[in-house]
Amino acid sequence: MHFYSQNIGDYRRKTMGLTPLEHGVYRLLLDTYYLEEKPLTLDDAEAMRSHNIRTTDEQNAYQYVVQKFFKKTAKGYTHKRCDEEIEAFYGKSEKARQAANLRWERERQAEAMRLECERIANGMLPQDTTTSIPQDTNTLKPKKPPVVKSTQGTDSSAGRASRLPADWVLPKLWGEWALTEKPAWDAADVRRVAEIFKDHWVSVPGAKGCKLDWLATWRNWVRKEPDSKKGNGKFLTPQQQRDENNKKSGAEFIAAVTGDQKGRTIDHE
Repeated sequence: MHFYSQNIGDYRRKTMGLTPLEHGVYRLLLDTYYLEEKPLTLDDAEAMRSHNIRTTDEQNAYQYVVQKFFKKTAKGYTHKRCDEEIEAFYGKSEKARQAANLRWERERQAEAMRLECERIANGMLPQDTTTSIPQDTNTLKPKKPPVVKSTQGTDSSAGRASRLPADWVLPKLWGEWALTEKPAWDAADVRRVAEIFKDHWVSVPGAKGCKLDWLATWRNWVRKEPDSKKGNGKFLTPQQQRDENNKKSGAEFIAAVTGDQKGRTIDHE
């Protein structure tokens, strides 16, 4: 130790009977104890020589101080207060070291996470094969369901969730799949749902806005959307769609029985 604290009040109470010479010798021995962090040597001649104690008065002062304030053991002259201070110093040092290591580890993990997020975000940017939904609806209705690959969003095999990029654009294959899943939709419907999907997930804060597979998230989102819409442009819920189909089927049946080609319903009093 190159530094130790001293309680002046405690020191004066315990050394009230010392002469200035004995104070000087005592302080020299304390400095050596703290500096070497071990008991003083039992070789008095060596101890006095290393501390430049030469005169008879200085030697007498040394003998008095050692006997009064130090305890003779097999390891050397020990000092209770010095041992406590040294132990406390290393206890604090160990805690400080652990705290520093923990802080550095957190900073390292934060930096690694930042780099990983940048890598994922770069991989999620729209590629040349990713286009927005074109206006021609005929090109958006394939005869067979397309094989859709997750070209945007985190690769689920990586096992890491990611956020939807702020500049996300619906891939063409995703839009084609939506038209296959929802035959009553057109390109405008898909674009409208995609904009709602993007605005929602970009605005969700924290971990709730992270997903492992954005393609699966898009599919589930589309499946929960209404299947068709009325003449006013509003989408029907699945139950409303079933009601409309039942009503239409009933009207067609009545038209077939009555010969009413317009399929008008018959009111009964």
